[in-house]
Amino acid sequence: MPVGTIGSTPGPMLAGFGRFSVTIHGKGGHAAFPHLATDPFPAACSAVIALQQLISRETDPLEARIGHCTVIMGAEDFSFYSKESAATIFVLGIKNESLKSDQPLHASHFVIDEEALSVGAALNAAVAISYLGTHVETH
Repeated sequence: MPVGTIGSTPGPMLAGFGRFSVTIHGKGGHAAFPHLATDPFPAACSAVIALQQLISRETDPLEARIGHCTVIMGAEDFSFYSKESAATIFVLGIKNESLKSDQPLHASHFVIDEEALSVGAALNAAVAISYLGTHVETH
C-alpha cells in the first residue's frame, strides 16, 4: 500500500497459529553400509511434504489457508491476545516507488519510507483518544 494509506478489514485478518512437535528417531551408520542405518531424514522430508499437501488437498480453495513447516518455530501470535480482549489490526502503507520500498517485510532489502511513521503515530494517537473518550469517566 502506498505511503499515507491505512488498511483494515472486519473479521479475521492475517494468519492464525497452530503448533505441534514431532520427533523422528533414527540410527546412525556409515555411508559404506547404508542398509544398516535408519536414516531419519527421508522420513522427516516425507512428513513435511505430506503436511504441506494438507492445505491444497483438504481445504476449500476459496478459503484463505497457509501451511508452513519449519524445524524450529516460536512465535507469539496476535490471535491469542484477541481471544482475551477486543483487538484490531491496521496495516500501514509504506510503499514508495522512488525509494524502492516494495520488498516484503522480512526481506534482506526491505526499506521503509519514514514518511509513513508520522501517519502510523497519528493513527495510534487517534485510536487512543477515541478509546479514552468513550471508556474513561471524567469528573
